[in-house]
Amino acid sequence: GPSPASVLMSLQRRRERFILLHMWKILHLHTSNDISVQFVPRPRFGNLAVIPSTHRYSSAANQSLYDRSFAVMGPKLWNAMPYHLNTISDREHFKSQLTKFMLSLPDT
Repeated sequence: GPSPASVLMSLQRRRERFILLHMWKILHLHTSNDISVQFVPRPRFGNLAVIPSTHRYSSAANQSLYDRSFAVMGPKLWNAMPYHLNTISDREHFKSQLTKFMLSLPDT
């Protein structure tokens, strides 16, 4: 079931946490990367995710779909995390630190 801490989060934060966990799994090859998310190691920033370019999406309607798609949301959220989070390689440690971080954010 959901962790006690995640119950305190808004639906939006829980969704973001889920996306970030999935990004972590992709980075550490714990799940298939069927949307071809790419990561680049950067000194002082850790593992940054590549945000795909928008050139394939022209119209405004397509643009909002693009912005909401996992391929874009995932990397944007991932890159917004602090450096000390995106370099954690242990899953349980990542989950607990991610939860702490999410709970420290003001709900929007």
